[in-house]
Amino acid sequence: MLEVRSLLDYGGVTVTDVACRHTAGRGAQIEPSAGYGLIFVRRGCFVRHADGGTHVLDPTVAFARGPGQEQRYDHPTVGGDDCTAVTFDETVAAGVWGGEPDLPQTPLRISAELDLAHR
Repeated sequence: MLEVRSLLDYGGVTVTDVACRHTAGRGAQIEPSAGYGLIFVRRGCFVRHADGGTHVLDPTVAFARGPGQEQRYDHPTVGGDDCTAVTFDETVAAGVWGGEPDLPQTPLRISAELDLAHR
């Protein structure tokens, strides 16, 4: 079960709270990404398969996704996870990443200070 709650939608940036309560196990389907985004894990962990890569994601990392990117999420533990998703339109994405909307393919380490500020 996935619960998504919008927190902000302004100027090409949307912030949503995502609560995932799927049972442990392999993700049932491949999901295409709807747009550019940076996702911060607040609680729990999951495994993301995208673009030939597999990454374990937890509160120590954030990950980026791009439009149309095919991804599958597996849940190795019970209890689900909570994330904050910051999505952008193409213009904002290009501005964030230095003029090109290409986002990183590997997870981004999150400092303890950023994790605390995020919470």
